[in-house]
Amino acid sequence: MSTFLLIPDSFKGTVSSLEACEIMQKCINRHFPDCRVISVPIAVVYTQEWDFFENLMNLANLFEVRIEDILL
Repeated sequence: MSTFLLIPDSFKGTVSSLEACEIMQKCINRHFPDCRVISVPIAVVYTQEWDFFENLMNLANLFEVRIEDILL
C-alpha cells in the first residue's frame, strides 16, 4: 500500500494548511483509492515549530521509503 505524507504550509490569502491537506487528500484518493494519506498541516502547529519537527522526525522513522520512479 502506498503512503502519502502531506505537510503543507498555509497559502496566505487563499487556503489554510488544513484546507490544503483536505484538497490534496481528495485528489490523491481519486487517483490512488487504496493508498494511505497522512496529513500534517504545518501552519496549525507553527508556534511550536521545534516540537513539531522533532515529532515529525519520530514519525518518519516508522516508514520504509522506496522510490520507484520519481518522474511518475
